[in-house]
Amino acid sequence: MMQGGVGDCYFISSLSAIAEFPSLIFQLFRTQEVNENGFYEKVLFKVGEWQIVFMDDYLPIKSGTEFLAFAGKNKTVDKKNELWVLLLEKAWAKLNGGYSNIRWGHPDEVFLTFTGSATEWVNHVALKNDEIWNIIKTADDSNKIMATCSNTEQVDNNGIVGNHAYSIIGTKSKIH
Repeated sequence: MMQGGVGDCYFISSLSAIAEFPSLIFQLFRTQEVNENGFYEKVLFKVGEWQIVFMDDYLPIKSGTEFLAFAGKNKTVDKKNELWVLLLEKAWAKLNGGYSNIRWGHPDEVFLTFTGSATEWVNHVALKNDEIWNIIKTADDSNKIMATCSNTEQVDNNGIVGNHAYSIIGTKSKIH
């Protein structure tokens, strides 16, 4: 999955984390195969209940090009590649009133909408590294879906980009 030009890294990281449990992605699609008519039904959790979202497969491209304007595995439209990512991003934009309204968000919003499950948000800024590790390790051991956001303005010493979101798909301890 690759983030496009809309600034929805929180969405892409969340979707990547959810995709670690493929059945959660499959349950969102009432239309399971590529539809020759370009019509798809999604089931998303919104305002406390599962709702059907109808949509077509017209995808925004950059003006004067064949390059996708937003998310995608490759830079050009190719329905053989990760169409589900593009369709879920489009459904997310539709639920939120358009692509311009999905800039800057929080993974917990995506988790709730795409899984229907309660979410927990942990403010890790004031926590010690051991406390953060214990929270992440416990969540991973319990097969929880996880993402995190950085809270700095620049790249830190570990290569973490400022104001960016990341999926957490597993933990591994380094034994000394």
